[in-house]
Amino acid sequence: MLDVLGQPRAVIRLQRSLAVDRLAHGWVFAGPMGVGKFRLALRLAEAVLCAAPKREPNAGRLPGLRDDFVLRLACGQCESCRAVHVDAEAADCSSHPDIHIIRKENKRLYDATGESKSTTLSVQVIRAEITGGSFAGTEYESPAFKKSILGRGKFFIVDEAELMETAAQNVLLKTLEEPPPQTFIILVTSEPEGLLSTIRSRAQMVPFRALPDEVITFALAERYPGHPPADMALLARLAAGSLGQALHLASDIQTIEKTLAEKAGKSKEDDDSADDLGDEDSEAPASGGAGGGGGGKGKKGGLTPGGVLAWTREITRKLDGLLEQTTPPSEVAAALARYAAEHAELLVKRDKLSSAVQANRNGLGLMLAITAQYFDDRLRQAVGRPHASPLPTASAGIDPHLAQVLLGVARHAEALIDLNANQALVLSALVNEWDYQLHAG
Repeated sequence: MLDVLGQPRAVIRLQRSLAVDRLAHGWVFAGPMGVGKFRLALRLAEAVLCAAPKREPNAGRLPGLRDDFVLRLACGQCESCRAVHVDAEAADCSSHPDIHIIRKENKRLYDATGESKSTTLSVQVIRAEITGGSFAGTEYESPAFKKSILGRGKFFIVDEAELMETAAQNVLLKTLEEPPPQTFIILVTSEPEGLLSTIRSRAQMVPFRALPDEVITFALAERYPGHPPADMALLARLAAGSLGQALHLASDIQTIEKTLAEKAGKSKEDDDSADDLGDEDSEAPASGGAGGGGGGKGKKGGLTPGGVLAWTREITRKLDGLLEQTTPPSEVAAALARYAAEHAELLVKRDKLSSAVQANRNGLGLMLAITAQYFDDRLRQAVGRPHASPLPTASAGIDPHLAQVLLGVARHAEALIDLNANQALVLSALVNEWDYQLHAG
């Protein structure tokens, strides 16, 4: 548990429950994405199911608990602990017989067509994976009411629990009200308001907070030693308090490097083959190299070396030009759209089941968030309270009122994307508003 970064209050809450052997049967772990909710759920399960848990004095490790408070921690050596896999980037638990992970992807197990995009947690998934019961003529046994394999209890961890359909939540409600002994259900969610009030009232709520930039920077530096500290600090800022997001962005940069290296190798092989064949027999079209500069597909479908780090530096450069009125708003919007498409391409590479439409929406949301952070920096700079880790810029200070207005415009556009507004219309409105505000008066 102690390796869950930046969430001491959540860890303390669970340790207090473990200390008096009063662990609730139902929990809601609520907070931003990528801040350790799922990881702590697995660590709790590991500690409870451990055959020989360690009991150690706190000794200052958790501020808020007495030094002599006895912590209960997994031994890490027994059969149960060895079966729990907790990865820093994407927590998983694939082989523990008494830890059941329920995700939207589980829907594929019951989709005969194999075409499900797995965007919700259906009644069928909840019945099959937790509660049991009948669905569409199929009778499912209840995993929750089966005896635990190792005899120390069972955990059911529902990831992205807000994706449960209303009917699925109602099905789960009965088990939450009357759970079998030594059966624990943890609902992990970034949107607790998406859960029925009856669900929330029957579970213990554990709030999680966004992580400070320095915590994320430290974790990135451990994971990627040797990389420039400035890059790690910029990734942390862009992640907006989510270590999971920071790790995804860093992983995407590696994916770009690998993809471009493979393309460069293929291009060299093609050139060598063309040389062997001779000019007379070779009419292959020219293709772009690893730098993604041109030829072939050009910018469309290409990937920019450096990924989000390069996108951010280019976006802030164009926003500098926007403020100086040397870069037209339409050019800035075009850059946002281009890099949003690159981010979407990487997201689909990472998650083959993701919707291309949603991936593009996520990409544009990220670019607009970067834009909002840029104007937030300008506002802070204008009022003499600069951000500790500002985005790169060459812009001088601007009028505080203008900075505030432009920040509001960017955040409004970001909110519209969250509400599934048409992306092209949002960008068009953004261009018009920027043009108006910069020429007003």
